[in-house]
Amino acid sequence: MDIKIVEPKSEYSGYNFSHMNKLPMLGSIYLGTILKQAGHNVSVYNEKLVEPKDLNADILILNSLTSGANRAYALAERFKQQNPQGKVLMGGYHASFMPNEALKYADQVAIGEGENIILDMVNGKTTDRIVYGTPVQDLNTLPMPDYSLMEGLNYPKKRLKWLPLATSRGCPFDCTFCSVTQMLGRKYRAKDCSRVMKELTNTRYKYIFFYDDNFTADNDRTIDLLKKMKNNGITKRWVTQTRIDIANNDKMLKLMSDTKCDMVFLGLESVNEETLKDYKKAQGLQQMKDAIRKIKDYGIQVWGGFVMGSDQDDKKTMQKTVDFCNETGIEVPQFSILTPFPGTKLFNDLVAQGRLLTKNWSLFDGWHVVFKPKKLSAYELQEHSIDAFRQVWKNSKRLLRQITPAFRDLQNLKVAIEGLNVMKQVKKENKRYLSFLSKQI
Repeated sequence: MDIKIVEPKSEYSGYNFSHMNKLPMLGSIYLGTILKQAGHNVSVYNEKLVEPKDLNADILILNSLTSGANRAYALAERFKQQNPQGKVLMGGYHASFMPNEALKYADQVAIGEGENIILDMVNGKTTDRIVYGTPVQDLNTLPMPDYSLMEGLNYPKKRLKWLPLATSRGCPFDCTFCSVTQMLGRKYRAKDCSRVMKELTNTRYKYIFFYDDNFTADNDRTIDLLKKMKNNGITKRWVTQTRIDIANNDKMLKLMSDTKCDMVFLGLESVNEETLKDYKKAQGLQQMKDAIRKIKDYGIQVWGGFVMGSDQDDKKTMQKTVDFCNETGIEVPQFSILTPFPGTKLFNDLVAQGRLLTKNWSLFDGWHVVFKPKKLSAYELQEHSIDAFRQVWKNSKRLLRQITPAFRDLQNLKVAIEGLNVMKQVKKENKRYLSFLSKQI
């Protein structure tokens, strides 16, 4: 059968590293690889990279985040109009947590991980409209991802600098605003280092983004992997996501530096100690400062993520966050607005309290206020978040730190320029929404 897998784009830009680098989801590639190996004709699209020219297929699979849900529903309707006999399957984060809504547009909805159920759904062996996936307990059983299936990833017309590669799933922590643990669980599952090495050596990409939600969750395993990368002469540069506790492990940091780790994403989340408690982040402000300094001492840049808008945050929190970024010299500050994604405790709490402002899913992108904050208005939170972004990217000292090494590294220069470009887009894209928020009580 002819099968198209599409990751729908969001209506709004979104202002984070993943969006700026147009990074796709790996789940679609794994599903596509499984289907191709079963004899199906498969093509995979991430609409941030390449939009499909048409939806001609026997089956359309839509893998969507919450911010792309409206687009997914529109694509499903268009597909059904063109091909009434065709089948629409939906999965991913949003459909997993809002399956009954997704069923209005899909023939079947997959909840959770889809690798163990996709063939039965496509082949009609499973007829239930809601199909529950099971976690892949042994990630080594996953096929080698066939990146050539995704338009825009394959040579010679690749449109992506960083190749996504995952070595594990699950996160042992449980932040109140995060949907990862609800989707993938808190049990940490990892590929064998030998399998990861095979994936690294099989690609021509020079830059790798390890997609793991916590790349260093198992210190011994991470050190073993990094040793193998170093001893086997893996020269690819890489970035990943981790926690500040890596600063306690000099051996790991040295190996990360030796294997050309360019940057780590740290979920710093807040400079407000009370907010950190609300988020269930077991870290403090001084720990964060010490960790950033230690990581930078090893020549690794910091991409720091902050989530603004907790019940403990006020106007002063916004400015303190800006001051923290400028003081610590974080190379890539990422400000997100607290967003109650379906499936999280935060979403359930805000619904129960009647504090949601909208269920227009396109606005659930981490950059629009979609709930009523406690210590400031929704308008103030939106406006101060925009201003925080403007302040950090217009800070001359921080930009100089970012641009100076860029003369030796074009990637750094690209990030600096992209940050300035995004800053210009922020107010323009939010002008109408600010007007909407100004009318909210």
